[in-house]
Amino acid sequence: MLAAEKKYGRFIAIGYQWSFSEAIQTLKADVLSGILGKPEHFKTAISWPRNRAYYQRGSGWGGCIQKSGRLILDSIASNACSHYLHNMLFLLGGTMQTSAMPTEFRAECYRANNIENFDTCCIKLWTASGVQMYFAATHAAQKARNPVFEYAFEKARVVYSRDEGSQIIAQFHDGSEKVYGDPFANDFKKLWDCVDAVKKGTFPICTVKTAIAHVKLIEDIYKTTPIHDFNKGCIYVDREKDAVYVQGLFEAFWDAYQKEELFTESAFRLFEG
Repeated sequence: MLAAEKKYGRFIAIGYQWSFSEAIQTLKADVLSGILGKPEHFKTAISWPRNRAYYQRGSGWGGCIQKSGRLILDSIASNACSHYLHNMLFLLGGTMQTSAMPTEFRAECYRANNIENFDTCCIKLWTASGVQMYFAATHAAQKARNPVFEYAFEKARVVYSRDEGSQIIAQFHDGSEKVYGDPFANDFKKLWDCVDAVKKGTFPICTVKTAIAHVKLIEDIYKTTPIHDFNKGCIYVDREKDAVYVQGLFEAFWDAYQKEELFTESAFRLFEG
């Protein structure tokens, strides 16, 4: 894809809505300017239950590792919740149009649904500058909780919860605050930014180069990390919603997020049969 951009002198935009968001772009500008101080550690979590129909949509690629001989790697970390994993890498990029490349990671992947890939994961990753990130996401908990994050810097703590105001807020250690706004405010801004880029002969904020760090991480997880099946005794079938849930997962999941622990580092034993 990078070769195609170079050959034709055009751009390929990657539609991570948050990267195009005014709130996120303003936050990243402050990260780059040093207003928040040195980044220290970031964490993000999402619980978005999905029913069986979610994995049966389209031509049947949902939850697949491969389809018709082609690598797909469709999972919660590369599809529905990829935006929030990518966002941490994006904010740590050295320029507005680049993302930080992880130098090390540890991941755990699980599934409750009858799919090839995973529907639940937790990941610890590190950048070359030593920033630690934590990401946890599941489609298999009984209760939903929209994206939350906490980004710790030398001078401030940046917090966000879509369920609690949906505003990104920097809480500085001196007691002051800065409100960046709602990163979900305009999901289609990415389209109009691309239209403007075509008119002006420029490149949009998020291109192939910007997305490579996330893509590489997903492929590296696939190559190194086994997928565990949840204990069948913990799986509950909701026939009305045509969905499966892991009993106790929501509580264990959020406990691990608060502690920034991999599931096996906490009291999480739901995958053992």
